[in-house]
Amino acid sequence: MDRTLRILNLEDAEDDSWLLQRHLHRAGYRIALRREQTISDFEKALRESSWDVILADYFLPGFTALDALRIARHCSTDVPFIVVSGAVGEQAAVDVLREGAADYVMKDSLARLGPAIEREMQEAEERRARRTAEAALRESEMRLRGILDNSPNAVFMKDASGRYLLANRCYEIFLGQSSAQIHGKTDADLFPPEYAALAAENEARVREASQPLQFEERVPFHDGVYTLLSNRFPLFDESGRPDGLCAICTDITHRIQSEEALRRSEKLAAAGRLAASIAHEINNPLEALVNLIYLVRLQPELAPSTFSLLLQAEQELDRLSHIARQTLAFYRESARPATISLPDTLRSLVSLYGSRIQQRGIQIDFSAAGACCVVAVQGEMRQVFSNLLANAIDASRAHGRIRIHVQPAREWSRDGRDGVRVTIADNGCGIPQEHLSRIFEAFFTTKDDATGTGLGLWVTKGILQKHNGTIRVRSSVSPEHSGTVIQVFVPATPPRVEAVAA
Repeated sequence: MDRTLRILNLEDAEDDSWLLQRHLHRAGYRIALRREQTISDFEKALRESSWDVILADYFLPGFTALDALRIARHCSTDVPFIVVSGAVGEQAAVDVLREGAADYVMKDSLARLGPAIEREMQEAEERRARRTAEAALRESEMRLRGILDNSPNAVFMKDASGRYLLANRCYEIFLGQSSAQIHGKTDADLFPPEYAALAAENEARVREASQPLQFEERVPFHDGVYTLLSNRFPLFDESGRPDGLCAICTDITHRIQSEEALRRSEKLAAAGRLAASIAHEINNPLEALVNLIYLVRLQPELAPSTFSLLLQAEQELDRLSHIARQTLAFYRESARPATISLPDTLRSLVSLYGSRIQQRGIQIDFSAAGACCVVAVQGEMRQVFSNLLANAIDASRAHGRIRIHVQPAREWSRDGRDGVRVTIADNGCGIPQEHLSRIFEAFFTTKDDATGTGLGLWVTKGILQKHNGTIRVRSSVSPEHSGTVIQVFVPATPPRVEAVAA
């Protein structure tokens, strides 16, 4: 042997222990043996040292080898336990072997002891190697699971038949199910038929190409439809044959929405430039028409009825010219904070929406307590109240009523600052309670595509936050008292630096 064999020997007969060592020396072993006779000394020896093998007589003072074997297993030791004893009966031998003893060697057959020790030590080494490999595998799996579950991307793996083998935490959240619920299922079990068929088609293309492919997919999960950039790639076994498929999916829903918002914003900007250009181009002809009508009205031979019609035409042209000037002013607004009067801003917006208000027969009740001035970006304040007034007009029924009240106020918090509160109330259809919590989300709208983009209130809230302002909404859909009340507070102090940069 190339190393010393460490033996813990439970034996009350010293001669038997010496005889055991003699046989092992003859078998070529170098031995370091510790002989114990009591339970307490046996337990102490187990705690104090590590051993290659335990050799135990069956009968010992006050206990048996079966008792010692149970103690050794209770101490979680995996040392081979071999009973070396005289004849004790077949049942006793069966009991210790059933309890976990490695072997039973008769004292008159000690020639079997060396091979038995060699065999059991080899098996013990294999068990230790197997446990080490299993522990390393478990640690590797835990690390992999930690990486997957902390990944911001959805990751899943399927077998060759399309059944899920693995799903990380992100994918579980998307599906609203645990990994155990997902395991063993197919896309047909988890998704509507349309998407299950699309996923199967994409995976067939991956298997046919035998290489990674990327797809942009709209996936219907439990809480809505998401757009995922799905990187699917095949898995192979040791022989190189296809054995399954894995996918790493990145949620690009917000990116797609942002790109769409940018496109819409560019369209709105282009429309704004076009409107400003048109307003500029028609302003001069309008002024010329007003002057011409004025000159015609000076003719003495005009009939009173004709004079009255010309006067009405002049008033309408003047009104049209005023709208054109407002459009130009809105487009050319400065982005620097300035002292503005909110009542004047709201009056100009009421005038701007005058035709819509008049067509629908809506009554406007406007009141203001003083100048109510704040330091803000003029164009952004116009945008805020333009959005709110337009929504109120859209929500109002024919011959409805909109009340606008502007007054000095303090912020709702205990240590609130001075500012101006604007209340815009309508008696229109109201907002359902289930929608109230989402009205400030980007792209959320209950209007059709022709009248709503879902950006108005989102932009409004963002502008007010830049100006340190707040907005509150109350609404009712009750037939007797339907309508919406919106209160906006704008502090009198200048906005933050970001607002100036904007």
